[in-house]
This record gives sequence, C-alpha cells and structure tokens, in this order.
Amino acid sequence: MDRRTFLQAGAGVASAAVLTKTSLAGSLSNNKMKILVLGGRDYFGPTLLEFLIKSGHDVTHFNRGFTNPNLFKELTWIRGNREIADGSGLEILKTHLKQNTFDLVIDTWQKLPSAVYETAKLLKPYIGQYQYVSSISAYKDKSTKGIDENYPMLDLSSSKLEDRRMSYSQAKAWSETALFNELGDKAITFRSHGMRSNRLPERIYEPYWPVRMLDGDKILLPKDDNHVMQVCDVVSMVHFMGHAAQEKLSGIYNVALKTMLFKEYINRVDNVTKQPHEKVWIPKAFLKEHGIEPYQDLPLWRPQLPGFYHINTDKATKAGFKGRSIEAMVTDQIQGYLSRNPNNDFMFGVRGTISRQKEKLVLSAWENHK
Repeated sequence: MDRRTFLQAGAGVASAAVLTKTSLAGSLSNNKMKILVLGGRDYFGPTLLEFLIKSGHDVTHFNRGFTNPNLFKELTWIRGNREIADGSGLEILKTHLKQNTFDLVIDTWQKLPSAVYETAKLLKPYIGQYQYVSSISAYKDKSTKGIDENYPMLDLSSSKLEDRRMSYSQAKAWSETALFNELGDKAITFRSHGMRSNRLPERIYEPYWPVRMLDGDKILLPKDDNHVMQVCDVVSMVHFMGHAAQEKLSGIYNVALKTMLFKEYINRVDNVTKQPHEKVWIPKAFLKEHGIEPYQDLPLWRPQLPGFYHINTDKATKAGFKGRSIEAMVTDQIQGYLSRNPNNDFMFGVRGTISRQKEKLVLSAWENHK
C-alpha cells in the first residue's frame, strides 16, 4: 500500500474512532488558561502543544531552542537551559515571572531531577498546578500483575537528587519525589507506559507491527499462551492532562490503554492496514530454538515480566481518562511513519525487531517442521 492509498483509507478509520485528534481540540475551551510548557519540541511535546493551541490557551514555551527550533513560532518563547549547574539558565525565567503567573506548568521531560526541583521551587508562588510527564519505570519492578499507584517506587538510596548521571528510571523517580516534596497538592504526575504517537524520538522507534502488517505477505507472529500487550496512546494522554488541569487533580496517575490480548491487537492493526497477508503463529519454544527471543527480537512480547503489560489504570479511568481506539492510534502511527519514510524503508533488524531475511528463514523452518 503506498502512502497516498493508506492516508485515504486511514482517514475513514480515524474519523470513526473514539477521541480522534480533532475531537480533542477545544475540549478545554470553557476555561482558558495561562500555561507554561517546559521543553515540548520533540516526540510527545508537539502533540501536547498542538492540543493546547487548538484549545485556545495562552501558551508560553520555555526551552533551550536546540530541538526543532522552527516549530511553534507563534508562541511566546523564553530561551533558557535548566541543565546549567549553577542555575543561571533559569535567570531569564525569573525575569519573566516578575510580570506573569501561570495556571498550569507542564514539564514534558527533564533528565536531571535537580533541574526539575529547582524549576518547581522557583515557580511555586506563581503557578496553580505543576504537571510532570513520568513513567512506570518509577516503580521498583514489574514482578506483580495489577501494579497501581500505591506500588513501591524504585529504591533511590544508592543515588542523590544532585547526581548528574543516573538511569532513566532513577531520574523519573527522583523527579517525582522532589516535586511532591516541594509542591504537595500542586503537583500531579502521569506515569505513562510505552508511548505511541505519530512522532518519534529516533527512527529506530518506528512502529514494527503496524509497518509489518502494512507490508503484508507471510507474517511471523509469536504464539504464546495469555500473550497480552499494553501501551500509552499519546493523544489520549494529552486529553487526560487537559482534563486534570480543569478538575485540579493532584497526585499520581498510571496512564495507558487497557490490557489487551496480543492477538486482538494484531486483528485491530489489520483493520487499519487492510493488506493481503498470511498470519503465521509460531510457538514460542520453536522461536527460541531458532534464536528469536521475547522483546529482544519481537516488540510487545514480555512474558518474563508478569506485571509489565498489566498496569492498573483504574484510578485514571475513574478520574476521567478515556482511551482512543487502537485503530485511531495505529492510524496516527502509520501516517507519521509514511510521512518520514515515503519509500517505506523500515529499519528491520534493529532495536528489538528481526530482519526480513531472518523472518523468512524461520518461516521456512516452521513449514518444514510442520
């Protein structure tokens, strides 16, 4: 299927799906807010900013200006660098605060928890709510099904807030800890789970299963009892963040779509791609014999972590979170992929995917085995 054909076909799927991008726009229009967005020009951020702009809010943008500098030129932009150790990168923001307050601050991501803390401490008297985009990596492990917001966090005793080198998980856990200690009920964190979007941080994160289904032909699929998947749809999350601002929510929320059987996910991807193909479900024991391991070679397959695709999102759902359909999310993913790769040149064989050559070899071995 070429780019034009998919975009035309996908438009019908997306328009019929619950909570499409266009249906989100304007959902905050009853209460215009002054919003400060920290970061926001890569991956998750642009989707958030597009939503806020379409909703009619007064948005100010604070970042270094290094990433995608041509985006959102219509916004008020404050150029500063929170990563400078002596705090001088926040001086221009201090000057701005002499004449401005904000209903909402959204911190899209900062790898230095100390920078999150210093920013929160500075903004505390001038804001209504501080939203932080976090991750389920803040939890100590994924050994238990049904992990909710009361599950223990990562042990931080071996690190310090001021450390400038720490893992992604430590950075998320430390940032959350610092925020709640400083801001209390003014803080809210969203523990996302495997974000899926039409944008990507790097090309190696292109969506394997939607692209593989789009290519058609014989498709190798892992046959594993009780194989489930769970991800976070970025558009659904952005909508919930807007809702949380309106309702003045605080605390911690797991944000993801509901756990789904992997087979059902594949069928719903098929609803979008609609390409002639043959699904070949191969038992995990046979795959292991031929060097194909869960997650290392095929995405959305992590049986070794019982709780990984069983994150409890009841709290967010009760508070107003509504997830879009898988079809809408996948349509966004493929449209983004084809806009970046008009020649459909997926990088098979990197970052947890198998090459097409290896896939054919295993499929052939399975045919001979049968």
